[in-house]
Amino acid sequence: MFASIFVSVALAFSAPAAADTSEEAAVARNQTPLAGRWTGTMALGDTDHPINLWFNADERAGRFQIIGLTSDRNPIQGVTRRGDVVTFTLPSNPVHEFRGTINGSRLTGTVRIGGSSNRFSVQRVG
Repeated sequence: MFASIFVSVALAFSAPAAADTSEEAAVARNQTPLAGRWTGTMALGDTDHPINLWFNADERAGRFQIIGLTSDRNPIQGVTRRGDVVTFTLPSNPVHEFRGTINGSRLTGTVRIGGSSNRFSVQRVG
């Protein structure tokens, strides 16, 4: 009986566990996987072009396509994900640097091409 009282008192005064604020925990809380196909648009000047993105299963690389303008064999590199922010590079000439935010099944953001900045928005398919 003394032991059960001691345990009850000890639990009452113990500090609550600290919340895990690590990068890995933030990614784990975001339920939308990056791997797979995404489709949407990317602005180039005044025109929105349909695009496809495919992120590899390891979510570190993938492919990019401007529908009707390029093949789907254009590699993307340097994919990083910190919480809901995703960055990656299309190493073309000029280099395309993407930075977007995942919100549900959408990834929206900007793409820097040379000295200009354009917008893109894609939706996860499947």
